[in-house]
Amino acid sequence: MQIDRKQVAELTEAVSGEGNPQLFLAPIPALPAGVVLPQAWQQLLMSENAHTQVANLLWTRGRQVLPGLVAALQERLQGLGLLVTNAKRPSLIYVFTKKGEIFARRGYPPSASLPAVSKQLSVDLSVIYAIHDGWVNLFSCDTGPLPTEEWQVLGSSQPNAQDGFLRVFSIGGNAMGFDLSEHPAGSYIIWSDEDVEPIDDFFGRLDSWMADQLREMDRSTP
Repeated sequence: MQIDRKQVAELTEAVSGEGNPQLFLAPIPALPAGVVLPQAWQQLLMSENAHTQVANLLWTRGRQVLPGLVAALQERLQGLGLLVTNAKRPSLIYVFTKKGEIFARRGYPPSASLPAVSKQLSVDLSVIYAIHDGWVNLFSCDTGPLPTEEWQVLGSSQPNAQDGFLRVFSIGGNAMGFDLSEHPAGSYIIWSDEDVEPIDDFFGRLDSWMADQLREMDRSTP
């Protein structure tokens, strides 16, 4: 399915508050002036079939812990683009449709290292943050691993708090993260009604949560 101008305008309007949003759908013959990207991103964005290649080229390690999500990407992704705004880092935009309605996920450049608090966690998040330092719904800025700059210890005003519940994923009023009072910090979901659910398999739960949403999208086209 070809993404039309109206749909592109809908995506850029969602981030208009960031200032001068520009969305370039692959293939892009040349990068915008002054934009610096990871080499793998450049190769993808200049490809005629970027949306069919991104799962294998960027998400190879992610397949180990998020197999359902990567499979859903291969089945449902309609397009890939580069978003540039004044306020935030350049990001990859993963474009989907659902019965013709536009939907998109935003992936920021990968993280070379995670915040020190990550050493307290019961799982190694570097495997997914080496793909994108934040991979979220473009419209709501949640429903995915949050950018590390947005990791938050709930109820604390201190950015580097070492105790409490560290939120690394959110969907609506629900938060998924780690209890820093434990050693190592175990994973939990705090539901919007404040019910707390322990998670035995963090990546398994994350995988099913995101993959199930993508499976509702239209199937991809060549």
